[in-house]
Amino acid sequence: MLGNNDKSLVLPHKVSESLQSTLDSPKEVVDRLLHNLDDASLEHPKPESEKWIRCLARNAKEHSRIDVFTYLREVAPAGTTGPKLPETLLVQEIPKSRLMELTITLSGREDWEIFAEKLGLTPAEIRFLDKRAKNQVLEVLVHASQKDLITVGNLYDVLKDCGMPILADLL
Repeated sequence: MLGNNDKSLVLPHKVSESLQSTLDSPKEVVDRLLHNLDDASLEHPKPESEKWIRCLARNAKEHSRIDVFTYLREVAPAGTTGPKLPETLLVQEIPKSRLMELTITLSGREDWEIFAEKLGLTPAEIRFLDKRAKNQVLEVLVHASQKDLITVGNLYDVLKDCGMPILADLL
């Protein structure tokens, strides 16, 4: 499957408790996680720390702690927290306004073809869309979704892998 989203991580007990407590501030919750990680930095997280930050962000959304998710988005680099939308949401179900913002922004870039390739389109399919579609990226998503079930989490990971973490955070 597309992307590299690791859902097998389980937050340490103290972090999970802190996340479930409405008394702990977002900073306190995040600090508990960082305390459990060796040499962790929110400003320049290593790949292993990024997995844990995304795990915390996912759990924050599941526990309706949007304040923790928002705080992570403010202090961590783009492309670290995962999408704000549910990660299991199918691409076809992304709200139209959000999808249009993403596709129009990406279509205006010269590297949309790399994105299409990462989603599994062939060079011939990419050339076809380049010449015949007004919004190539929207067509790429439609075409790729017909081949595979693509979730918001997958799409987020592909955008990040293409060096577009700011676009990934539109999700």
